[in-house]
Amino acid sequence: MTSHLALGLAALGFTACTMSSTAPIEATTHFEFTSFDGPGGGNTTVNGMNDDGDVVGFTMATTGSATVNTNFVRHPDGTFTTLSISDPAASANGINNAGTIVGVANSSAFEMPNAGQLAALSPFGAATSVAFGINETGVVVGQFTKSATVSPGFVDAAGAFTEIDPTAASIMTFAQTINADGTVAGFYTEDGTTQHGFTYDSASKQVALVGDPSTPRIQASALVLTQLLSINGRSQIAGYYQTTDNSQYGLVYDVADGTYVFLDEPQAAPFNGVQTTQITGIDDANELAGFYIDATGAQHGFVATPSK
Repeated sequence: MTSHLALGLAALGFTACTMSSTAPIEATTHFEFTSFDGPGGGNTTVNGMNDDGDVVGFTMATTGSATVNTNFVRHPDGTFTTLSISDPAASANGINNAGTIVGVANSSAFEMPNAGQLAALSPFGAATSVAFGINETGVVVGQFTKSATVSPGFVDAAGAFTEIDPTAASIMTFAQTINADGTVAGFYTEDGTTQHGFTYDSASKQVALVGDPSTPRIQASALVLTQLLSINGRSQIAGYYQTTDNSQYGLVYDVADGTYVFLDEPQAAPFNGVQTTQITGIDDANELAGFYIDATGAQHGFVATPSK
């Protein structure tokens, strides 16, 4: 199903690291949304996309007490490739232009080259870990368990691991995404509830904290968390924010000028009083991907293409 949306821009002045940005998503940008359901039945979750328009994610089906994830790649022509991962709870989280997929299986981060074998990653020898993103040079980002109370982020450059802790008080850090320039984006929490965005320059090892958004929805129902989930080569970052009524709304943050754009999948509708859109992918052509929940409570994936 295809629908259209024109954006409204909320420009919020935050201090951010300076990076070049061209042809950003802006107030006049229109999107054509296409929704889809992945193979395997059940709700569809989209976790990431590459610059070729390939989208990675999973569907979740429950039979009795058993839950099985069917992981997939959705290609730009609308066809699917089902991924064979030896864990019913596995999650395919990221994909680069070479088709290498990263995620988590059997409580460990993994990397799976296009049509290749799954290889477990072991950041700092951690017993549990998850990989969220991979860039064009094969650098992987994710999270690992350091202790019973602390789970930092990590960058894996050909087996050389670097720990990420945005603040001294961070107890959980989610390094979600990395672009070709080595800029990492994600979110962190200091109290286990509220979450805030950050960027990390993997060359200089410098962190920049991203200011939280402010919208009329946040004024009506206070902000709980901001998650930055996918960064493109222009350092525009897609994600979402959540308010105290548990509703989630899509956003794109521009690192260069510190502004947010807010948008939802047009078919997203309140279900039991909660509305959901998460934007989990953005590519260099400003195409978006993510998922939403409709008025019946069903969760669908979407891709969105800008058209001015």
